[in-house]
Amino acid sequence: MKNLIILAKKHSSFLLIVLGALSIFLTNIILKKVLSPVAYGEYSIYITFFQLVSSFGLLGFEQVFLRISEVKEKGVIQTDKTLIVVLFTIWILFSAVGSYLFQKYFSEIDLSYGYFLLGTLSIAFFMFSYNAFRLNSSFVTSQLTLNLWKFLIIFLAIFFLWKRIDNIALFIKILTYGVVIVCIAQFYHLLKKLKFNFRKNLSFKSLNLFALHFFISLLTLTFIGYSDRFIVKSEFGSEALGEYFFLATIFFFPYALIQGYVGFKELVAFKEKGSLKGLNKKLFQINVLGIVMGVLIVLFSMMINAFDALPFINIQENKLLVLFFILTGIVKLNYSLLSALLGARGEIKTIRNANLQSLIAIAIIGGIFYGLFTSVLMVALAFLFFWISRALIWSYNLNKQFKEV
Repeated sequence: MKNLIILAKKHSSFLLIVLGALSIFLTNIILKKVLSPVAYGEYSIYITFFQLVSSFGLLGFEQVFLRISEVKEKGVIQTDKTLIVVLFTIWILFSAVGSYLFQKYFSEIDLSYGYFLLGTLSIAFFMFSYNAFRLNSSFVTSQLTLNLWKFLIIFLAIFFLWKRIDNIALFIKILTYGVVIVCIAQFYHLLKKLKFNFRKNLSFKSLNLFALHFFISLLTLTFIGYSDRFIVKSEFGSEALGEYFFLATIFFFPYALIQGYVGFKELVAFKEKGSLKGLNKKLFQINVLGIVMGVLIVLFSMMINAFDALPFINIQENKLLVLFFILTGIVKLNYSLLSALLGARGEIKTIRNANLQSLIAIAIIGGIFYGLFTSVLMVALAFLFFWISRALIWSYNLNKQFKEV
């Protein structure tokens, strides 16, 4: 028992990552049982927007903060004054504009703009708080900061299931109040635990040039990670999105969890010893794992359909869609390994080239598929090609760099 407690403490930050992902997974399943098809579709696009803000809400400048800031002593962070001003400006502008665009073009939830704005401001702030504590090596606090809203949402979903409440507007209202309270508490905790010393040694132009690489990388990842749901919502409506989102939840979650773990673990391993031979061996292993997982997920889904207490998973009518989701999951596992090696051993030139090539590939594939989105199946296929192109580009650039050495 003592060894188990020690192990849990040692890996508590990763445990929080798992619990956060699991909370979203269970919430998506619970609300499928509670909400009407249209309401579930609205929930799907709202939670997707939250996840997008959580990764892209500061336009990559939080990565610049990580790179140029230094911890002089525990709890004391030295950073650039201009960067903090830029971060604050982006936080306000992105939240204001992003919330407006989301409400105007994608959401049919009957709520005032203020609810969307407050939620967006809070989630974007969590991203900065997470990186500040991460820089301070407070890994448990940083992961708790990033995942706390996910723990809040699972409790809210269980309450709605218990009371059988089918009201998406009420769900968003309560969630907004919750994340705002958490945001205020986090802001107080940040000021109490961390002290910032400001200096001015970078110009606004230098900061923007430094951030450009991170912006392009995050932009492409965010696009291929989330925009399929916005396309489905825009082209086929809330109900179609709800079904697409639910199937993606079932067939993507295990892969996303393993992908996060692979990136978390292998980056460190590749820093110590990274080679193409070692990479190829791990790629073979992870492809076998991906195929086995796909079979097990399908079998598990068939078993779930036998229990009336859980939402029905319509595999038979969505065979190709399920196949595309599983294939995308396997490709993303490959990408996680390639990305880990590139992050650990990649030269700046290699990373820059890979990001630029990925942006071009996305534009070409998007141009080919533009006008072909006649069904959700075509959307899923396009995004499968997006991920394949990214994995191939990362593989090409890694092989090129290692062969030049």
